[in-house]
Amino acid sequence: MRGTNALSPIIEGFPLGRKNHRRLLLRQLYYDSVIYTGATLSSLVEKVGSDHVLLGTDYPFDMGEADPVGLISKTRTLSRTAKEQVWGGNAARLLGIQ
Repeated sequence: MRGTNALSPIIEGFPLGRKNHRRLLLRQLYYDSVIYTGATLSSLVEKVGSDHVLLGTDYPFDMGEADPVGLISKTRTLSRTAKEQVWGGNAARLLGIQ
C-alpha cells in the first residue's frame, strides 16, 4: 500500500470515521512551504492551517524557489498573520524561542 491508502486500515479503526480522522491526522504533522506556487501554498494553509506550515528552502540545491520569503509575501490569499507564522513564528513557537 502507498500514500493515504496505507493509512486506511488505521483510520477505519477510529470511531469518528474516515473523513474526520484524516483531518485530525493532518493536524498532527507540520509542513514546509517548499511547494513552488502561491496557489499550492494557499491550498496547504487552507487544509492544515497556517500554524502548521513552516518556511522551507531547497538551499543549497538549485531546484526550488530562489526566494521562499518572497513567494510567501506575494501570496495574496494569505493574511499578514498567516505569513508571519510561516516566515518564522511557527518555528519560534515549536522551538520555544518566542
